[in-house]
Amino acid sequence: MLTVFAVTGGETSNLGKMLTKSALGYVVAFTSAIILFSLVFRRLSEYFHRTKGQEIPSYWVFLQWASTGFLWSQWLIQDLANIFVYLPRQLSTEWLVFGIGTLLLMQGYIFYRFGGEIQKIVTTKTDTTDIRAATIIDLIYGIVLLVFKEASSMPMSTTWVFLGVLAGREFALSFYLADTSTKGTARKVVSDALKALSGLVVSIVLAFGLPWLYNAFFS
Repeated sequence: MLTVFAVTGGETSNLGKMLTKSALGYVVAFTSAIILFSLVFRRLSEYFHRTKGQEIPSYWVFLQWASTGFLWSQWLIQDLANIFVYLPRQLSTEWLVFGIGTLLLMQGYIFYRFGGEIQKIVTTKTDTTDIRAATIIDLIYGIVLLVFKEASSMPMSTTWVFLGVLAGREFALSFYLADTSTKGTARKVVSDALKALSGLVVSIVLAFGLPWLYNAFFS
């Protein structure tokens, strides 16, 4: 959405910056996840994997809420631009209510579909349905978004960051969990990246194609 807005709004110079920041977000998230899950969280990940299906202490619910709340705040800071960039620069109360209502409807639809297509990607990853593992993933994801927010105000794709965290974690787990393989992980990571890349290609085609269609048929 931001890609289309940048080009149709005449800010084509920002397109490269957004794409560069999104790609860098994937690389940083991927590298950070490999390091953290290979060194810092290795024993915890092995313990989670070994005890999955067992009763989990109730304090993990609080930790999950805390890490998800932190991630949610960072995600909103990044992705609110996807909605509000199309609204007036000075928001009236009516436009603010419209924007918030749109977000709530979109989130409700996603919940109705149990996460949609992105959830299918998440559930194919190792132990991601474990609340303990999900808590750590949310925390790392949120921290990466926070770092990029502080480093630059240029919007970026949070999806690429998320895929980077999942990909790096999967590779790290494949190094030391007996029932995972690096080759199978590589196939998953490539498949996920191709799906995200196809979305990027569509957005770029729309970004450059829509102005051309408008000039060709309406100007």
